[in-house]
Amino acid sequence: MVKQADGLFHMDVKLHGRSTGADVVKLMAYRGGCSMTSSRTGRKHTYSRKTEVAYSTVLLPSNAPGSWQDRRILAEAIESAECRKDAQLVREIEVALPHELSFDQQVSLLHHFIRRTFVNAGMIASLDIHNKPGNPHCHILLSLRSVTPDGFGPKVRGWNEHHLAESWRERWASGCNAALRLAGSPTRLDHRSYKRRGLDITPTKHLGTRRDLNTEKWDARAESNELILGRRQIRDARLALRRIEQDFSETHNDVIDAVVQETRDAMAGKPHQHGPTVARQRQQAKPKSKAVKTKASVDSTGYGSPS
Repeated sequence: MVKQADGLFHMDVKLHGRSTGADVVKLMAYRGGCSMTSSRTGRKHTYSRKTEVAYSTVLLPSNAPGSWQDRRILAEAIESAECRKDAQLVREIEVALPHELSFDQQVSLLHHFIRRTFVNAGMIASLDIHNKPGNPHCHILLSLRSVTPDGFGPKVRGWNEHHLAESWRERWASGCNAALRLAGSPTRLDHRSYKRRGLDITPTKHLGTRRDLNTEKWDARAESNELILGRRQIRDARLALRRIEQDFSETHNDVIDAVVQETRDAMAGKPHQHGPTVARQRQQAKPKSKAVKTKASVDSTGYGSPS
């Protein structure tokens, strides 16, 4: 039986609105690594140099206009449907992709999850896979309004319910685990926090991208993560040492018991047992304990959990 290993779980859910300066055209251009011009602001947003964008597409409900398959047209439609200066525009979900899966398996997993979870509920989804070394992930932009053949309808407030985010996290973990099982990988994901799982582990902080404006905070988080991971390695090493000491103590007691028994047999005139001693027989009958890994792997926050 193959032992299961903890894998990376990361899902970040947030809303983009004009109150924070968001623009759907800019968001889609950046996520998709392309060039797009906003008719509302007149600004051209060019991100064609983003080489990590490996896959981009738009998934539509059956009743949506077919022209919205073009993300430029879709972005303008979302922007024109909002009049308020503080309007909420799109919801973004960022998920980490299991690196144990091939690229085609990752794409298939995403399509199944997004259609089942969002598109079937009436949302439009624009997805972009960023294939960064060691950090493959996907940006999913979701519409907030109902869809008709003629365009957007009213906003669906029920999509803002807090319990939905938890169900999305659970469904993503379940979908990843099913794909990992089919791929023959022992890795499994758990969407629950360490605290909910009853584990006394301090989570690390998500770093994101280090930029000129966040250098000080990014460096502080990185240093904090290194300390947390270092403490985990020390803890795991102590657990490994404790298990070795326990195994040694059990073996030592077996040897003493065997010597005492053989001495009693000799004093009683019983012939000495040839071949392996009782202690050796007991030791050979014991299952061999596997080495304890102490290397830290990435956790549900993005950066570290014990393997």
